[in-house]
Amino acid sequence: MKKISQILGVVLASLMLTNAEVSAQKIPDTDAQIKKEVNEMSLDEKLGQLYVSPSVKAPKLQIEDIKKYHLGGVVLFGDDFTGNKEEFKEKLQSYQNNSEIPLLIATDQEGSSVSRLDSDPQLTNNRLFPSPQQMFAEQGMKGVVSEASQTAKILKDLGINWNFAPVADVAESSDSFIYERTLGEDYPTTATYIKKVVPAMQQQGVAATLKHFPGYGDAADTHVGFGETTKDKKTMQNEDLLPFKAGVKAKVDSIMVGHVVAKGLDKDHPLQCQKRLINIYGGI
Repeated sequence: MKKISQILGVVLASLMLTNAEVSAQKIPDTDAQIKKEVNEMSLDEKLGQLYVSPSVKAPKLQIEDIKKYHLGGVVLFGDDFTGNKEEFKEKLQSYQNNSEIPLLIATDQEGSSVSRLDSDPQLTNNRLFPSPQQMFAEQGMKGVVSEASQTAKILKDLGINWNFAPVADVAESSDSFIYERTLGEDYPTTATYIKKVVPAMQQQGVAATLKHFPGYGDAADTHVGFGETTKDKKTMQNEDLLPFKAGVKAKVDSIMVGHVVAKGLDKDHPLQCQKRLINIYGGI
């Protein structure tokens, strides 16, 4: 786990760059080269690469933080998406230019209710970004996969190389908090969606992220309170984990662990299950 965590920034940055960029910045692309790169880092650099920090909004201060803390990446939120397209791209490029190791620049671009690209229409020529659920209802699997690919291409062009999407959760009730952010279909159909959408995104040079492991289900909104699921391991393996398994088989670059406590995995130590999941997936 320690080795995986230390090289996460190096590995994903390599994946997200074009061949020309990799050559110009001498990014390691084999296990031996990665190991050598990590071994040559100072302790501060290794620690810094473990952190993908929320944007501080002020570009000059952000650059100072990137240099001082050797950050592995920066996460952009809605109020970061301002200015015209060229100004925005120049801002992100300035972050990259001031980082010795190429940065992971991430955001949450699911579509509809969670769509950072909708924050400032001038960045995308007033293009709207519908939810996967809406696209699936209107154009089926082909349409939703195409939308994911096009969106990833837009992100990459802007300088963003990591998307906290797609949502692999399945909510059985349409009244559930997470429902509108899901595909709105059953477990097998969602698994097929994940299987197809992950490569569609990653082929554009943007790392995909499955969320929220091991499955949000019908839990309450964890942004404002406590959420839990009581499903046992067997049930989760036959249901919630199907889309995640499909994503892993599709070689997804990352997995986001949810805030929902899965009591059914450990009735005596509900927080222990979260620790186990983090251990399995390197803390992503």
